[in-house]
Amino acid sequence: MRDLQHYVELVDGGEHTVPERLDMLVRHRDTVRRRIRELQLSLVATEYKIATYGGATGP
Repeated sequence: MRDLQHYVELVDGGEHTVPERLDMLVRHRDTVRRRIRELQLSLVATEYKIATYGGATGP
């Protein structure tokens, strides 16, 4: 939330804040990508455990 507020302040600040906004967006993208990888690994582990107990994995 704090980052979003800061981003809005930067937008209101005008064109000279574009480099900082771009940096924020790139860092956010990297964080989202990392979280997706972590969730994918967690899903694989959970599906493995379900299969180990004789259950079926589904969509």
